[in-house]
Amino acid sequence: PNPFSYDGFNVSYYLNQKSAVQFSILDFTGKELLKMNKKYLPSGNYDEYIETGQLASGLYLFIANLNGNLKAYKIIKY
Repeated sequence: PNPFSYDGFNVSYYLNQKSAVQFSILDFTGKELLKMNKKYLPSGNYDEYIETGQLASGLYLFIANLNGNLKAYKIIKY
């Protein structure tokens, strides 16, 4: 979702089995700025909107935790 606008961005993902899903956004000092509640979802395709209106312009880490598998992405808010 780079770069993303003022309001937020969409995240699309696929789960091949029932999974715990949680997303968070960190600044580059490691401080967690935004954390979405953990959900337990059945298998399937999903599209989720991440609201970021409260974040200032800058560089962040977006962390996707899908059933314990962590993936980190650098994101830029303008």
